[in-house]
Order: sequence, then C-alpha cells, then structure tokens
Amino acid sequence: MPEWINSIRPVARQNDPGRVAEPLRLDWTDEALADLELLHRHMPAAAHRAEEAMRRMAERGFNVGRWSIAHGGTWYWPAPPLGIFYWATATTLSVEGVVDVRRLRTLA
Repeated sequence: MPEWINSIRPVARQNDPGRVAEPLRLDWTDEALADLELLHRHMPAAAHRAEEAMRRMAERGFNVGRWSIAHGGTWYWPAPPLGIFYWATATTLSVEGVVDVRRLRTLA
C-alpha cells in the first residue's frame, strides 16, 4: 500500500468537512455470530475477509454499504462470496447476518 494512503482521513459528514470521522463500535448479533461460525467451518478465508471488511468499516468511522430490503431492511456490504447485512447508527455498526450470496436468488 502506498505511504500516502495512510495520511488520508475520512470526513465524517459532507456538511462538516473539517470533522474527521470517529471509529464506530462494531457489534455482532447472536445470529451473525452463528452465521460466521458456520462459515468459518466451510469457508474460513471468506469468513475472515467478512470480519475484516466490517472491522475496517468501523475503524474508518462511516458506513459504505448500500440499503437493501433483504434481511428485514438493512444495509448490505459485499465481501465475495459472502454478503454482510447490518444496521448503522451514528456510533455503531451492528452486523445482523452473514450469508453466502451464491445461495441467494435475489438481493433487493
């Protein structure tokens, strides 16, 4: 990774460009932890990538997913071949589920 990339700090809000994003707390629901445990048994590398993707998102302090009506209406972030469904607030990312997207018929 180039050294200059480490000097870039994410901006928390567009209307306050001087404010740097604070890290978000990362929570995993019991369902998401069960999903991850099962995936670790069958696809350990993919499960690890999903964990790392959410950790990085929380550390950077902002939500980069897209809204989805799947999984009860949550945010979605791809970590191929897995998909991560989560809620985002101003202070927390809460992972609701981790799925093998190859088994989903549609992702709305």
